[in-house]
Amino acid sequence: YVLDLESGTFTPILKRWERPADLRQLAITADGRWLYYLVTESEADIWTARFD
Repeated sequence: YVLDLESGTFTPILKRWERPADLRQLAITADGRWLYYLVTESEADIWTARFD
């Protein structure tokens, strides 16, 4: 799920996930906007979505 900080909405993403090597990777651009995201399966696990 992606949290859009501009609208405050969550959106599911059907992409491959990988664990980030650095927590600074917690920001990505999609459709020209910055998004922060985490997988809610475990609050301790933060993942990045790969947009190929």
